[in-house]
This record gives sequence, C-alpha cells and structure tokens, in this order.
Amino acid sequence: MGLYSEEGSLRPTPPFDFAKSLDFLGMFPPMREDQTVSELSMTKAVRVGGRAIVFQLKPTGTIKMPGLKYNLFADHPFSRGLTEVVIDRISFFLSLSDDLDQFYRIAINDSNFAPVLQKLYGLHQVKFLTPFECACWAVLSQRNQLSAARKAKQALLERFGTSLEVNGHVYRAFPEPGQLAEASNERPRQNGEVSNREAINCRNGQSLRETDDCPETSCYRREIRTMEGILGLLSENSSGTVRKCQHGVAAHVILEILTLVRNTGLIG
Repeated sequence: MGLYSEEGSLRPTPPFDFAKSLDFLGMFPPMREDQTVSELSMTKAVRVGGRAIVFQLKPTGTIKMPGLKYNLFADHPFSRGLTEVVIDRISFFLSLSDDLDQFYRIAINDSNFAPVLQKLYGLHQVKFLTPFECACWAVLSQRNQLSAARKAKQALLERFGTSLEVNGHVYRAFPEPGQLAEASNERPRQNGEVSNREAINCRNGQSLRETDDCPETSCYRREIRTMEGILGLLSENSSGTVRKCQHGVAAHVILEILTLVRNTGLIG
C-alpha cells in the first residue's frame, strides 16, 4: 500500500529540550510502548477523521532556539485541514506552546527547587495525545496495580486502535470514544465462562438472584448490553476466559470510563 507524506517544521516556545521529552516517554509506563524512539527521533500514531496518521519528529536548532521537523504519513492524501489538526495534536502532546519563562524566573531563586530546574531545564510537560486516552488511563489505574492497568490499556489499543504501517513497523492510534461505544456484542461465551453481568455482581459478593431488583445492577445491565465486547476483552485471563468474580472489576472500570466521557460530552 502506498503512503502519502507531508513534512514541515514547528517552533516550540523556548527553552525546549526534545531529549527530555523522550526521556519522560521512556520512563512513563502507560506510554512507554506507544511509539518508537531512535536516537533523537520519535514516531507515533494519532487517529484523525477515523484514520491513523503517523508522525515522526526530529529536533533542530538548540534548547534556547528550538525547532522540530515533522514528517506525516497516511494512507490517504493530506488536506490543509487534516495537517492542521495533526499539528495541533502534536503541539498539545508535547506542550510546545507553554511559556516557562516566568516560572523559571521564580524557580531559579528557590534554593530547594533550583537543582530540579537545572536537571530538567527545557522539559515541557508531555501529555496523552487525547483527553479520552487520559480519561481511560485515569480510570484504569484507579485502585488497580500499575502493571495491570498498563496491560488493560495496551489491550484496548491493540484490539480497537487504528493502525498504519510505516517503514515495516505497525503503529496504532488509541481509539476514540465512539469506537468503544459501538463495539459489537459478538464475542461468544465458552465453557466455564461467566458473563460480564455476572462478574459485576460477583464483585460485590452477591448472586444474580440477590441483585435482580437492585437499581444499580439494572443500570449496569443496560450499559453492558451494548458494551460486552469491550468488557470481555478487559476481563480475559491468560486462557481467554472469564472464570472468577475478581475479573468483574474490569467491567466496572469500563462503565466508569463511559460515565466519565459521557458526562464530559465526549460521547452522547
């Protein structure tokens, strides 16, 4: 499949040290595997308009006069509007427009903070590419082991993420809210497998019969009817089945994500 490409340059607000951004990505567990890093370059995917766009960034200039060269790749032609949206995402992701001058002026006079400032000079806050990805991580990591939350996030990315292959590597963009909300309920149950509805009830140590008339359970049921495909994914153990009630927390997690994104207007 032939790829379309476009290149250009960005001007981060100085001081900006791209190497510091790469260092952060290498040590932040939920984003560590979402991109490839080679020397002082980074390649990553973002979903725009229902398709994956891969962007590659390389630094130019200096920390005090910084620049970033970008190369964009897609399986369809670029338009001016599409390029602008991707650039906006990149700028948000790396906080390229953040002006740290006033902060530095204050921090340099703080004897306790000055050593930290010198160590991290030029670092702009690295963020999740989208608010929805941030919301998912916030919920997945709540009352959950970091390693389990990271695996759950990776499962969402691999199952529902939009992908594009560039230079022999497949890059996946984190899914949008609508993709998860429209996930099909076609996953068959296997022998010994409990449903996600049963898993949720077991989470509270109750049987289905005991909770049939519970308003909260009824609310969960309505949500699960359209979301079981995702719940099943996050509730799978190594053998691919949901066997014990402790997996019900995965169902509860996704329901919390849906409630969060719906309340914030990300999906209807």
